[in-house]
Amino acid sequence: MDTFETQWKVIQNKGIDVLINFLMKGETAYPSVIDRDGRPKTILFSNEEYSELYTLVYKMSTLQMQGYEIYRKYEETVDAFFRDCMAPALKEAAASKDPAYYLKVLADCLEKQGVFVSWLHHIFCCLDRFHVSLNGLDNLLKCSSKIWVNEYMLPEVEIILQSISTELERDRFASLEEAAGGPGSSTNESPTNESPTNESSAVVDLVELSPSNNGSGWTYKPVIDTSVMRTVIGAIVSWSAFTNEPLNRYRNTIAASSERFYRELAIAKVDVLTFKDYLQLLRKIIAEESLRTEWLLGDVGLEIQSSITDVCIIAQLQKLLSKPDGIYSMLEKDDLDNLALCYQLISRCTTKELGLMANVFETFLKDKGMLILENKLANIKNPAMKAKGIEKATPDAVPPSFMNPDVSDFHFIKSLIDYHVKYAENLASCFNNDFQFKVKFKEAFNHIMNKNVGGVHMACYICTACDKLVRRPPTGSTGLPVTQQGVVDVCNHIVALFSYISDKDLFAEIYRTQLSKRLLGAEEPPNETERLLISTFKHVCGHSYSSKIEGMLLDVSSGMGFRAEFTEFLKTQVKQDLGIHNTPDKLKKLIYEKIVISSIPGSKPVDTKMDDTKMDDTKMDDTKMDDTKMDDTKMDDTKMDDIKLDDMNHISGDDVDISVLSDPDRLCFTVQVLTSGHWPQTTALNVRIPVVIQVAQGYFKSWYNTQTVHRKLVWNNSISQAILQATFDRHYLIVCSAAQAGLLLCFNDGKTKSAEQLSDILGMDSLNTRKYLKSLYTRFALIEKVEEDIYRVAKFTSQIRRFKLPLPIDTDTSHKPSVQEDRSHSIQACLTRIMKARKEFPHQQLVAECVSQLSMFHPSVKQIKENIEVLIEKDIIARDDKDPQIYLYSA
Repeated sequence: MDTFETQWKVIQNKGIDVLINFLMKGETAYPSVIDRDGRPKTILFSNEEYSELYTLVYKMSTLQMQGYEIYRKYEETVDAFFRDCMAPALKEAAASKDPAYYLKVLADCLEKQGVFVSWLHHIFCCLDRFHVSLNGLDNLLKCSSKIWVNEYMLPEVEIILQSISTELERDRFASLEEAAGGPGSSTNESPTNESPTNESSAVVDLVELSPSNNGSGWTYKPVIDTSVMRTVIGAIVSWSAFTNEPLNRYRNTIAASSERFYRELAIAKVDVLTFKDYLQLLRKIIAEESLRTEWLLGDVGLEIQSSITDVCIIAQLQKLLSKPDGIYSMLEKDDLDNLALCYQLISRCTTKELGLMANVFETFLKDKGMLILENKLANIKNPAMKAKGIEKATPDAVPPSFMNPDVSDFHFIKSLIDYHVKYAENLASCFNNDFQFKVKFKEAFNHIMNKNVGGVHMACYICTACDKLVRRPPTGSTGLPVTQQGVVDVCNHIVALFSYISDKDLFAEIYRTQLSKRLLGAEEPPNETERLLISTFKHVCGHSYSSKIEGMLLDVSSGMGFRAEFTEFLKTQVKQDLGIHNTPDKLKKLIYEKIVISSIPGSKPVDTKMDDTKMDDTKMDDTKMDDTKMDDTKMDDTKMDDIKLDDMNHISGDDVDISVLSDPDRLCFTVQVLTSGHWPQTTALNVRIPVVIQVAQGYFKSWYNTQTVHRKLVWNNSISQAILQATFDRHYLIVCSAAQAGLLLCFNDGKTKSAEQLSDILGMDSLNTRKYLKSLYTRFALIEKVEEDIYRVAKFTSQIRRFKLPLPIDTDTSHKPSVQEDRSHSIQACLTRIMKARKEFPHQQLVAECVSQLSMFHPSVKQIKENIEVLIEKDIIARDDKDPQIYLYSA
């Protein structure tokens, strides 16, 4: 039997020496063959040779029990190969001081080491199955790798990491030089030592690149051999099976060198490049680093990108934001691509840095919005401003008495809508609807939409825009949309602006006032635009906000339902009463009864000198406007010759022809029933209306009491409407109010009358009389002044056959008194709810809770304190005896 040395010599000559000869010289005894994949395959051993070697090792380790000797020889052979074949090459490469060459040699050694160990394992694998497993030794692969790492690689770790860092820096700097259009740089050059003259313009021309598209349209071309880097870094990772020191040192070294490189780069470039160029440079750097992550090791690549964020963005953010072409300039120029890039880069930072960018966005929105308001203020044509020495007015300033802003200018609202739509789209496209930007967007529009322009609150402008949108057919001539879809879009945009108004209760009060003017006198039900607006307000603010408005629509729709029924009743009942009351005395009694039924406080019925009936028996002194209003009285075709108001104190039964009530062609009397809680409050106007209309009112009240119960009717003449047929040079139809109709009928006799006489006849105060008289000779000169306070019928002529007289301008158009009263009720109700639930609550917390619960307006602390005192007086809450800052619920 052969000795161990003889058998090992066979293994050495036929196996190990052949393998070493192939690895070091590339020589093999057999030609290469092509495998199934079409790739060349090197043949080191024939099947017979491999079988002979495997069988020999098997016999030695099992039958001859020479496993210890074989294992020891295996260790010696591996160590000798590393020492004699690998170490000299690495020492020579390290002496060259060329990192690229050194890494290339190292990668070659790693590849040879892997092939050598792998083939040895194929030959000695039976040793692993028997000897190693039975004796608890390291397997052959681990044994050889441990020798390689501990004896030969650990001493070289410092050189390896330094070479990797140097090569990375060379690749990064070469990439920057390529972007700048310059030649490549040497490995020892630093980014801070270069003076790239063409870099700024070259960076701007970079194509779109982001980590998400992996360089679509641009290819990363490293100047280093990435396969070598992959091999070396992969080996470092594999060494962690024996020790974590190389991998930890690799992570720390690469991260530190990368951070140092990019810090120097940022300091060198932030003052040289413009803001946009700097963003483009960062985009290129981050995209390239994301590609390097494929072979740099994932967590190291992420750490490098994090350091780029720290040193290139966070550390330089203040300088970047202060640049003249920064975020504010991009917003002005609508540079959406660079804005999106800026957000993408800064969003990698903390919320603090992103908040700085959001603050710039908010400042820009406020400035842009204030510019729109200032342009509106500048367009208010007030020649008296120059005369008064006023050159410029601010939106918040209370206007002088001679300023009269045009709140019906739809172009102003359209500019606000376009402004809101544009930057809402930018918010989504550039800033990805980021929460911080959405908050700043809302704060900016809250600031703009709660300003006063020319002394008029923005709520009034929005309401007037709604009024104009609903009233006028879409023609496009005044900025209004042309198509129905355009109307729907504008409605949605208006409601979006409305949502930023804090005083939503003021908006509702103005909207109800304008809605009442639209609904009263309308011959058709509200259109779809009106209903769309109301439903959208309901969706935004809830049912309680729109309940009164919906109640107004319900009143109008129900009124149209019973109008025809009452007209038929009036025609039949008048004919029947005239048949019964066929004598003058009976007719006078009928007229008097109907007038008494319809009378209200301040509007005295006429004295018919009836001996058997006294006025004291039919007084209605306690009538109030609690539940129902009666408005919109029409006299469609009443001729001015049919009714006379010369002396309403002396009327006999022959003076009034109530038969006209049964003939709609002569006089059409219609009534609109309004629920007082739904409709806005109006100033009461005491005016004596024609007797025949008072009779008609009596008929309606008699009929209405048969339709409903427990409802109180009050006639509201201030918003009533009449249509008169007048004859001057030809026939005209005049649409006017009840007071204007009364004044015109007073001139039927053709005599001149003074304002005092007219006040006595109509029962109006002199101030209202003069106001309504002025409306009769301003736009349409139906009467004329003879002397001071003396008037007569004018010689009126016009091409318009039907026209509407303008109502007197109400100087007190403020809705604040009623709004403030409603707010007091809301605050008291809110405070009561809170105290009822808490029973005991400190003052400061009560105020804060009240502010948070009231969404329709923002109450001031002063208002809350005043209402707390009111509740204390009402014994609903009380102060704690021990601590006056604590309130107790005592109701």
